[in-house]
This record gives sequence, C-alpha cells and structure tokens, in this order.
Amino acid sequence: MEVYNLDYERRLRQPGDELVLGGIAYRLEGVEGKGGSAVMYRAGYEDELNRGVFHQVYIKELFSVQVNGCIYRDEDGNIVCRGEGRKLMEFSKTRFRQGNAANLELLREMPADISGNINSFESYGTYYSILSIHGGEEMQQKLENGGVVDLREAVMIVWKILDALECFHSHGLLHLDISPDNILLTPTQALLIDYNSIWLASDIENPDFVFSNKEGYSAPEVLLRNVSCLGRATDLYSVCAVFFRMLAGRMLSEEEIVGNGLKRCFAEGFPILEREPGSARHKVMQILAKGLHTLAKKHYQTVKELRAEIRELIDRIDRKGVSEAAIWESSRAVFRRMRKGGGDFLPRVLRDKEGQTGPLQQLKDRLEEGGLYLLRGAGGVGKTRLLSEIWEQGV
Repeated sequence: MEVYNLDYERRLRQPGDELVLGGIAYRLEGVEGKGGSAVMYRAGYEDELNRGVFHQVYIKELFSVQVNGCIYRDEDGNIVCRGEGRKLMEFSKTRFRQGNAANLELLREMPADISGNINSFESYGTYYSILSIHGGEEMQQKLENGGVVDLREAVMIVWKILDALECFHSHGLLHLDISPDNILLTPTQALLIDYNSIWLASDIENPDFVFSNKEGYSAPEVLLRNVSCLGRATDLYSVCAVFFRMLAGRMLSEEEIVGNGLKRCFAEGFPILEREPGSARHKVMQILAKGLHTLAKKHYQTVKELRAEIRELIDRIDRKGVSEAAIWESSRAVFRRMRKGGGDFLPRVLRDKEGQTGPLQQLKDRLEEGGLYLLRGAGGVGKTRLLSEIWEQGV
C-alpha cells in the first residue's frame, strides 16, 4: 500500500504541444488539473468537414507521481518507467482501465450526471482518455479566481457535488479523490472528472490498494492508511473539506484536523458568514464539526444524511420557516445566558385541581402530549425554578 506524494514535480506537456491519438491531432491549450495519477489538459482538434472550426475537449493523461523519479517524461514526450516505477505504472494502468469502465457504465445509465468519456488510447508510453467539455469551470480555477460570492452559493455547490457522488455510492463505488481539481462546475451540476481512485466498496481491503493523498481534502483514515475504515464516509469527509475551502478561502490545515484546531478556527470565524443569520452560522459549524471529525465512524455516513443537513442550512439561509433544530439551538443559547446558580433543585410534588398528585416527570410527559397547564402557588414555592428545570432538561 502506498500513498503518493503530490509534491513531486512532473514535467507536464505545454500549451501548443500536439498529441496524435487515434489518427486525430489534438493541440493542447493548457493544464486544467492534476492529481496523484493523472493530468487533465484542455485541447482542441479540427473538424474534418469544416476546416478551421475546432472542437474543444479534455485530455486525461496517465502520469503517476513517483517520488524517486522512476516515472518521467523523456525528451520525445514519452512516459518512461524504470525500476520500481514499472510496477507502479502497470498498477496505475489497471486502475485507469477500471476507472474508465466505471465511467462508461455510469455514463450509460445516467448520461446527464456523468462526465462524458469519448474514447481512450494507449500511446506515448501511457494511456489517454478524451473527455467531452460540458461548458463548465474547473472548481480549483474558480477558487483561485475569487471563490464563491456568499454562503448560499457555496451550499448549492455542495448540493451538486452530493448529487454527483450519489451516482457512485448507489452503484457500490467509492470515489476517494474528491477535491476542487477533480470537480467541474456547470450552471446546473457538478461533475467528478477523475476516476482513477475509484474502488468497489466491497473490495476496499484489497492488499494492493493504492490511493491519492490530497493535502487538505483526504480523510484522516486515508492519511493514516487505515484501509479498514475507508468507506462512503471517507468521500463525505472530502466533500466537507471542499465546503471548508469555499468558506475559509484556504485548505484545511494539518493542525486543524487534529486536537482542538477546528474549534480555534471556528472561534476566529469566516468573513463570508458575517452577514448570514445566526442560526445559519451555527448550522455551518455543526456540519463542519461532524463532517471533519477525525474518526471515520463520527463522519456523515451517507449522502442522504449530509443532504438533510444541507437542506436545513438552506432553509436557515433563506429564513424559510423555523425548524425544530433552530428553536432548540436558540433556546439552549438563551438558557446558558440566563442560567443562575441556585443550589440543588428540591423535588416538588404537583397537585392538579382534582387533587391528584404526581412528580415533575409526569407534568413533562403530559406537556409533550399537548397538555396545557396553569401553575399556581404562593410566592417562593418554586414555580419559576420548576419551569427552569423543565427548560434545562429540554436543551
């Protein structure tokens, strides 16, 4: 099992380079993104009938990071492997083919939700895939060009990412490489465009498992190589890390992942939240605290679970109604501010107008069933304190 070090500098193809794949000449326009095993280029090729008119595509090149320089590009543009790099490259090629197969299967079943794989080729010592462009913007580029406008925009992007991720999880697949450089944003959806880390959830404990380590986005179980803890929650951690990136304007740091680092970050606050309702700010912190928990079993476990939280957040941003959760949080905050010391609460016996007596719990049970009551009694017998006890137990 090996984790790639993305700090290794690969020599990438340059704008203006020409790639001939399947008899078609593609002219590269620039790098769109790069992960631990592949590089995504934007490219164009000339229409065979209408000369001078060009089609725009993405070209994904398999070019695995190898810290010892055993996988490199030679002067002719070919990918060359030597020593231990040969085994890694062969494994990467297998993963590339498996990723393409998963992509094509999802594309067949849900063409509107999946990035299109036009064709794939073996050439220049490696593999290439030609992918259709949906007219979107790479998320990494968006973040570098100013990021999101407000909380609602960030939340709607998360919603779109969950839509895309649900396609994988519903087919028993884990993506395991969710980060801004692997997300393409269109006006209506988010597309996950790199499939080289995909695994069947049922095959996750394969001893040959190799995965990408993305600083600021990979879950702790990935960083610690704890394969037995990998699952759908691992992908959802990365979604929450992307959410953090949009709100904070930077990646999650290693110090914030462990200990009380995240709490200190929350205390400082995010400028993007300053104009948002207090209940929305509180919900954001709840989502990030759970979604970025260091323990996999404490993460969100399903897309449905996280989506429910995001839906609640959207309602709070839009000030749409008052949810039970918002009432509870507001009540809890008020109780903490008003609470005063008064010693232990002495048990009280309540007597109704029919003369029947009962404990406090009986009153609580009846209130929860919709009962209405008028408390009577002389001053100082504990009416207000009794209500405070009920309040405290509720929050």
